Amino acid sequence: MTTKPTCLIVDDEPNISEFIAVNLEKMGLKVDCSETVADAKHLIAHRHYDLCLTDMRLPDGNGLDLVKHIGFQHAGLPIAIMTAYANSDNAVSALKAGAFDYLSKPIEIQ
Repeated sequence: MTTKPTCLIVDDEPNISEFIAVNLEKMGLKVDCSETVADAKHLIAHRHYDLCLTDMRLPDGNGLDLVKHIGFQHAGLPIAIMTAYANSDNAVSALKAGAFDYLSKPIEIQ
């Protein structure tokens, strides 16, 4: 029996998390959702993920905090930043911090 790839979605807007989760589950992924950096760090410490998608702006920090944490504590976990406030400075910062992609909201699932 093969296990499904797993994804953690970190976004404080439940409608966005649910939309992405439903579409990723249709693609065969197992998905967990978190609304804060602290909760995401806890989940990552206790579960295996193959991918993390995080919003840039979160109630207790920002996506760059999570990218840096993952880079130091869980190297090898690919992480992408999602934001409704896209700009080139944030994109460069995210990629330099270790994100593999920087996505503008609304997210296109393709």
